[in-house]
Amino acid sequence: MRKKQSVSRAVRPLLCVLDFDGVLFDDRTFKKAHQKEFRRYNVSSRLYRDTYNETKQLTGGRYASSIHYALISRCVPLLSRALLHKKSAMLVKQSRRYLYADAKPFLRWCRKSGIALALVSTGSSFQKKKVSTSGLAPFFGKIIVTKDVSKVAGMRIVIRTVAHRQVVFVDDKPAVLNDIKKKLPEVYAVQMRRHTQEVSEQTDARVHSFSGVKKIFHAIETKSAS
Repeated sequence: MRKKQSVSRAVRPLLCVLDFDGVLFDDRTFKKAHQKEFRRYNVSSRLYRDTYNETKQLTGGRYASSIHYALISRCVPLLSRALLHKKSAMLVKQSRRYLYADAKPFLRWCRKSGIALALVSTGSSFQKKKVSTSGLAPFFGKIIVTKDVSKVAGMRIVIRTVAHRQVVFVDDKPAVLNDIKKKLPEVYAVQMRRHTQEVSEQTDARVHSFSGVKKIFHAIETKSAS
């Protein structure tokens, strides 16, 4: 296990921890494309949606493609799970097409500004492949894909192993942000609301794009300098 660098607090960087889906990656558009691909094999929108939701119920909230495809195959016996995996893998290879337009520019800005970056996302091997093929992995000093839907365990690892003077965590899900603020109150929690969605009342700030996150970092730096 890598130990946190012994750097004085004054020279430690700000640390920005990001979620993937709904923050960097347009998972809604990706899901529609995934669903459209499956319609070619007689998987209706309703069947896709119902088995997707059942998958998340079975896993406690995370997506697991192997379980999803098994549920679909149970309803469409002649449809091979191997075929579903193959077609999904082809779509996942195009992950960078589903990045939000401001995602990579923001990461470049963080790198130029000396802000440390880490990624904490919920999922399985399917999520890991999405991250690795997105082209964003090189920006992050730490990447954690966890089965823990709350992300608290992953955040604790990042906080323990990455030198920082303050942590800003950006996620889109209210339940995740509420858990983080409850268990790790020192973290500055930001809800990314790219779409109309439930609002987290526990979060420190809410933004609609990375321009809002930049303003938060500017405010932190201004306060530190005063």
